[in-house]
Amino acid sequence: MSTSHFFRGKAADYARYRSDYPDVVIRFALASIALVPDDVVADLGSGTGMLSRWFLERGNRLFAVEPEPRMREVAQASLNRFGAQYTSVAGTAERTTLIDSSVTVVVAGNAFHYFDAEVARGEVARILRPGGRVLLVGHEHASTPNDFMRAYSEFIAEVAPDEMRPFHRTDRVSRAEQIFFKRDTPHERDMGDHTFRLTWDGLRGRFLSTSVAPAEGEARHESVVARLSDLFERFAHNGAVPFQLRWRYIWSEPSSLRQ
Repeated sequence: MSTSHFFRGKAADYARYRSDYPDVVIRFALASIALVPDDVVADLGSGTGMLSRWFLERGNRLFAVEPEPRMREVAQASLNRFGAQYTSVAGTAERTTLIDSSVTVVVAGNAFHYFDAEVARGEVARILRPGGRVLLVGHEHASTPNDFMRAYSEFIAEVAPDEMRPFHRTDRVSRAEQIFFKRDTPHERDMGDHTFRLTWDGLRGRFLSTSVAPAEGEARHESVVARLSDLFERFAHNGAVPFQLRWRYIWSEPSSLRQ
């Protein structure tokens, strides 16, 4: 099942309102795979290039694989400055279009839970060179959510269209990881909950960048945003709400991917 349409019309809000990967998370994650400048990286589900940038700034050659055209356009606008280091690829995690054994590192961010894990596993095995590494880095629900985050999670579950509900189950990521890594036992590090404050503009923009948000012009758009506004007013203090993300990363040698 193609999921790229979930983010159609969301690229501008995604680039403006989504939280960047924390520097401390990236530093530890890249150290875990012993990244060096000579590594050739494939970023699967690269979106607006938020994760790609961290590799490009370290001198890596990078293929940004993304199916949604507007997401690629937004990424290109900011990443074309890296010249030949950066290649934008119209592809998916299940069909990257990259040649066999062409990269030494495969990375995926928060897009991972939209992958067909079994098919993506085979594709990653095909494009990785022997000795290559895999890194998944992203965020999940807070381990100890505050009152606002509990209410926000309930709101997301209520407004999500039926076709998207399977991708937002609480066990979606863990089940996909089990399928993807199969017999291998990957390493994992939980970086804990990170809390930051969002104004109404920040919360609205972040929500509209999500796959579950109805796009402007859709019949449900105004009523759903009004419900979000009510939620904000319930929990706002000094003009902002406490938003939480639990960051973690997983890395693995690709031995089992080739079996």
